[in-house]
Amino acid sequence: MEQSSKCCLHPTAGSTTEQKRGEEETLSSSKAEDVSDYAVGVLKGKLVHLNHIDAVVQLRPSMSHVISGRAYNRKTLQSWEMNGGASGSRAPSRKGDERPEDSKDHAEDSEPWISLTYQPAGSNIATKYHDKMISNDGVAIDFTMSNTDYVMSLCPGASTSSKHINKWQAIREILLLPLEERLKKWFTEVSEVNHFDALKHLAPTISEEEILKVLPDYAYLVRGLWVCKSSLLFDDGYASKRDRILLEFTKRESIPEKILAVWIKPDDLRRKRILLPLCRRRGVLKDYKFKTSDLSFLKRYPDIVNELECAWSTH
Repeated sequence: MEQSSKCCLHPTAGSTTEQKRGEEETLSSSKAEDVSDYAVGVLKGKLVHLNHIDAVVQLRPSMSHVISGRAYNRKTLQSWEMNGGASGSRAPSRKGDERPEDSKDHAEDSEPWISLTYQPAGSNIATKYHDKMISNDGVAIDFTMSNTDYVMSLCPGASTSSKHINKWQAIREILLLPLEERLKKWFTEVSEVNHFDALKHLAPTISEEEILKVLPDYAYLVRGLWVCKSSLLFDDGYASKRDRILLEFTKRESIPEKILAVWIKPDDLRRKRILLPLCRRRGVLKDYKFKTSDLSFLKRYPDIVNELECAWSTH
């Protein structure tokens, strides 16, 4: 069922009736969703009281000033017609809502709208319904969502590569592993490209120096970012193709499409799998640009940067 309502924007108190009638905005809503699977929660202390939603009602703002404006227009028009109309004069113009009432207007006026009275928080009626929402004698709600999924929905994170693991769930699992396994699991299952400051959250109790000693075993340093080693992702010729692309990104920020097409064919099924985590295509410039750079890391750790740049030269 299509639902629509009109919301009139009220001007300041000093505005005229003409201004009020002119400032009108129409809001329309599509078919209402099924709310049978939804609940609303009220937090009290450490408990969340859930209340099943049975229905949703449509609220309509007061249209009294518009209705009075229409009545004024009709009265003016009737007066003009009774006087026969001045010679050469025109009937009063209609703008906005100052138009003849058609069948739609009559249909809207005939709708059985119920007037509601606003009850502020703390009033007797509001308190009564609030207490009812947090009472313990309600009907039990049958949930189809597991406890784990419900908790994870409260702390959502982006999906991970092929396993679609919630990132925050992955972090909690990874923190239970030794540092070496944490980094390997993170690079291969969660994110291939990372800022060093983000990786430090995987080892909150370990010093930066210790993390930097282990990182090169699992990642390359490319433009200040730590990128998963190709050998951890591919065990065939694609590892060397990916390494060649990464080496080129250490030299320049973008790679022309025609050069990439030589290293990995446009119709290669693994092309997207390799390029998407690393760079983005720029259609106008016809190249692939490395996603970003971490200039702060390059400035903070120049010795490590120089050391790893020398390691790239051996590729």
